[in-house]
Amino acid sequence: MAGSDNDVEVTNEERGVMRECVKEAFWYRSLPAAAITGLSVSYALKTGKIQRTRYGGWPIIAGHSSLAYFVAKIGYIFGKNCTDKFLRQLPNSEMAEQIRKNREDDKLRWRTEHDDQLRKFSEILDEVEWESISDVEKQIMNDCNSVAFWKFSMPLMVSISGAVYLAIKKGILGASKWNNTMPKAPKMIVGASVGYVAGQYLYLYSKDCSNRFLQFAPNDRIARFLRKDETLFRETPFQDDSGSIGSDGEFGYVIPEYGSENVDKSIRDSLQ
Repeated sequence: MAGSDNDVEVTNEERGVMRECVKEAFWYRSLPAAAITGLSVSYALKTGKIQRTRYGGWPIIAGHSSLAYFVAKIGYIFGKNCTDKFLRQLPNSEMAEQIRKNREDDKLRWRTEHDDQLRKFSEILDEVEWESISDVEKQIMNDCNSVAFWKFSMPLMVSISGAVYLAIKKGILGASKWNNTMPKAPKMIVGASVGYVAGQYLYLYSKDCSNRFLQFAPNDRIARFLRKDETLFRETPFQDDSGSIGSDGEFGYVIPEYGSENVDKSIRDSLQ
């Protein structure tokens, strides 16, 4: 059967690199993950944290270990370590060319080539003097906070606290001994807190917020720090520019009035 135009013909050298990736995935990811998971589940069974089935605890151990094994293996094979091996050992191969093309497409999709600077986005935010940034940047940050809470933190808070509730109800987790009125509440609150923090971090590293600054306020301070603009370091950090984007949205970012329906519309439009 003839392949499509986008098919990449795999050479013997590329197959050799693939076999190395599979071998490394087994020794460095799959085997340790399966062993650690199996020991952890075995300990949970012995301490009563997980209930045994009518066939004993081995089916549970085998199931969790197998899942960890395959997830770790797939994560390594399709991860950066394996793709970098193709770029190092076979830089002129079709596979390496396809990897480079995919990475360039990813950079265009995220609208930036400065991944190393985006990883420091949280550090930039910690140094921002919010009283001195432009109105557009303030509005972008408000939208980022809204999206981070409703789209990321809230679903995780509900999911984790709900999972904790079911685990307590099924007897997998024990209820609180010092709160007799609401024995499930303490651990559910902890689960919701974990979900909130995890959602905030997931949103931060999704690059959505940093891309908003790069797209809608490209000439303001935060975007220029993200781009490593050399002219910025000769100026006073995070002072409002006279040439910053106005409230009429010169670059396409319209500042809505809070308390009106334009806020939700702005968030929905930016996510499309």
